[in-house]
Amino acid sequence: MVAVVLRFGTAGRTADEASAVAAFTNVDIVSVPAGAVVIRADDGGVLGRTPFVLSVAKSDAELPVIVKADGFQDRRVAVPLFSESGRVDVTLTATGADPAAVPPSPLEGGTQ
Repeated sequence: MVAVVLRFGTAGRTADEASAVAAFTNVDIVSVPAGAVVIRADDGGVLGRTPFVLSVAKSDAELPVIVKADGFQDRRVAVPLFSESGRVDVTLTATGADPAAVPPSPLEGGTQ
C-alpha cells in the first residue's frame, strides 16, 4: 500500500529562486521498516536508504522504484515527478505474511 502526499507552492521565495527550484522535484521516500533500500526499477541503480530525499528534474513522468528490506517482500512504487515536492510512504509486508491481512500503517492512507 502506498500513499502519495504532494506539497505545492513557492511561498517565501523570490521569482528567480522559485523558477530555479521549479526545475527540480524533491520527493521524500519513507518506509516501514526504515532503512529499506530504494532501487531504480529501470536500471537497477541504488538510489539510497529510507528515509531519504530524491532530488531529480521535474517531468510529467513517474520514476519506477523498488523498495526492499531483508525479511520483507519487495514493493514496486511509481514516484511522481511533476510537483515541486512530495512524499511517498511505503509499508513493506513481512516475507510469508498475507498482504491482505496486514493493516495499513498510520503513514499510509490505505491506497495503493
